[in-house]
Amino acid sequence: MSAALRQVAREVQREAPKLARSIRTSTAPRYHYDYEHGPNYLNFQDWPGRRWKVAAWIGGIMTTGVGIPLFAVWWQQSKLSG
Repeated sequence: MSAALRQVAREVQREAPKLARSIRTSTAPRYHYDYEHGPNYLNFQDWPGRRWKVAAWIGGIMTTGVGIPLFAVWWQQSKLSG
């Protein structure tokens, strides 16, 4: 048993430098802005396609808000009808 543990320890010591070289702890950020999310993250007025995005959000919220209750009513009535 101890011979097997020694063999495993030797293999770990031999592979450890390769593993340590593959771990990067201090890499530069992969974005070139001053903050991570880009130049338009906090500037809502300058979003490209802002009107269409807001219209899609409002339409999706309204569809979800009306569609889920309508589906729930339909589902309950279909279960009751047999």
